[in-house]
Amino acid sequence: MACSLSEKSCEAGRKLRMGIAVWLISTLYVLMFAVAACSSSNDDLGALSQSLEDRLTDALNFDGGKTKTGKAPAGQSDDTAPQIKETDVPAQLFDSLDFAVWISSDYSNPEKVTHAIVRVKNASKYIVVAAALAPSTDKLQMILRGSLKKDEKLVGKSFDIDYALQTEDGQTGAYVTKKLKIADTAPECSEGLCCNGGNWIEENAQCMRNDDLSCTEESCDAEHACIASQLSETCLIDNVCYVPYDLNPSNECEKCWPEENAEDWSYFNSAACNAGSGPESGYCQNGVCIPLTPDGDAEDEADLESETSEGIDEDPESESAAIWNDDQNGLAWEIEAGPDALNLSDCTSRCTGLALGDLSGWHIPTISELRSLVHNCDATVTGGICAVSDSCTASGECRDESCNGCPGSGACFIADELTDSCGIYLSATLSESDVSSVWSVDFNSASINLVLLDEVHLCRCVRSLAR
Repeated sequence: MACSLSEKSCEAGRKLRMGIAVWLISTLYVLMFAVAACSSSNDDLGALSQSLEDRLTDALNFDGGKTKTGKAPAGQSDDTAPQIKETDVPAQLFDSLDFAVWISSDYSNPEKVTHAIVRVKNASKYIVVAAALAPSTDKLQMILRGSLKKDEKLVGKSFDIDYALQTEDGQTGAYVTKKLKIADTAPECSEGLCCNGGNWIEENAQCMRNDDLSCTEESCDAEHACIASQLSETCLIDNVCYVPYDLNPSNECEKCWPEENAEDWSYFNSAACNAGSGPESGYCQNGVCIPLTPDGDAEDEADLESETSEGIDEDPESESAAIWNDDQNGLAWEIEAGPDALNLSDCTSRCTGLALGDLSGWHIPTISELRSLVHNCDATVTGGICAVSDSCTASGECRDESCNGCPGSGACFIADELTDSCGIYLSATLSESDVSSVWSVDFNSASINLVLLDEVHLCRCVRSLAR
């Protein structure tokens, strides 16, 4: 049956409206799909970026290292936490090759530093490396050693790596950031003590590994060979390091004296020793402890005339008039110090060559011997609260404000017998924490301080007084 005009118009309108509705629905679906696809793509890119940092964290294989999931500890920038002074790291690493990272610090309590934190920025995990700060020539240093596992997805990529030091109680210092590229070229080297992660170590820089001796230093030469050299003012005997006046553990009549022999023991002539009946029952002569005679003397008749228990010989024409015998401490001192200010090396030469009163065995006093001359200052006299002594020489552990003595009085705090010679005197005792410094006593204030080895100060010699 034929459709009227009005019916045809109505049908056309319905079809148009349906078409528009279908078009709108289709467009909406397309837009929703596009948004979802875009969001999914962004999520995939984020996941890929995150996985690269995590993959590098997994590929960094440090000796003593453990990977932990989560956010790394926050760093502190104050002095209570260990701060990194310098960090030496390879600019790029090659897979499967050993590498080392050197970290130095000036932290005042290095013995408390037990770990390093290594984190790759934007990673969801980090690495805790068990390591310690140890003295190395003129600084405290930690060495992190490891290797890079092979991962093709990391090749050619660059990352930011953060390093921080951590104490045993969890205090973490501020992070230091270094750039690292996973190399996409051939390595310069693949093995050797001067090859760090595939890169040659620069000339005169530290080798990958050392012999763990405090008195030696290992560095790379121009031919990429690791060369060991012994530090000055040290002895290396039977592969053990010593400093001047360290005694032979098996013979108290022998000492480390590098100016005479840096590779073997030297005689400690005239030093007091234990001859079997007490710590000072004998005296040393050419490496042998000679027992004292029954009357308590170790000298012959001629020596007794010049070394009396009365103190200063009153005969001004006698050479022994230049010697003061400190019976209380068992020491004989030259009354007049050397006329010139000397450094440690020249003072050593002067004392070892001294022969007052026909007596040998003169030496620079140790810090404990030198402190025995301090009078009228309770903090720094022998047994005073200042802890610096022959057995405590590390500046951070042994020296505090009490070692400043008695400043500002204008007095001279040296023994009365030597009052004409006030000033700063050198000892032979090196600092355990800084072998470039030696302990001294300033008798103008009775203070005990470190001075550099090449500084010049007064020099007074001493020897053991056999009693």
